[in-house]
Amino acid sequence: MPTEHNDWPALPFDEWKNTCEALHLWKQIIGKYRLSHTPRINHSLHATLYVTPRGLTSGPVPDRNTSISVSLDFIDHKLIVEAASGMRVIKDLVAMSVANFHNLVRTAVERVGRTFNIHGTPNEIRCRRTDVLFIQLSLAGHFQEAAGCSRRSQLG
Repeated sequence: MPTEHNDWPALPFDEWKNTCEALHLWKQIIGKYRLSHTPRINHSLHATLYVTPRGLTSGPVPDRNTSISVSLDFIDHKLIVEAASGMRVIKDLVAMSVANFHNLVRTAVERVGRTFNIHGTPNEIRCRRTDVLFIQLSLAGHFQEAAGCSRRSQLG
């Protein structure tokens, strides 16, 4: 018998509009890294990020002769970049501009020995300057809760 899920967290748009835009751009940065290193699949499905119990992940991304994953942990507020070689970089996620997040991801990917070469301009979103658009991590946690609810409702 299907279970009804009425425990969706509130996501009042006016309150979290800037965080929503910033999170969208953070996800684009990780998605573009995956896009630039993964063989093309219809509808850009090769650039998908996956919901995890703690946030989002790129899943394995082939980069030269190995693979890495780039993950956002919205519970502990961490960026986690892991290589198949065992190298791992964990950085604190703090309120930061999109431009600073871009540099954080680039540096972390390069520290595990991979190549970070993406087109840095945002796509499909009209946004302000990315050097002044900040994210509120407490509100990003609400996004994670909603994503988890969405996944649970799909599993029925």
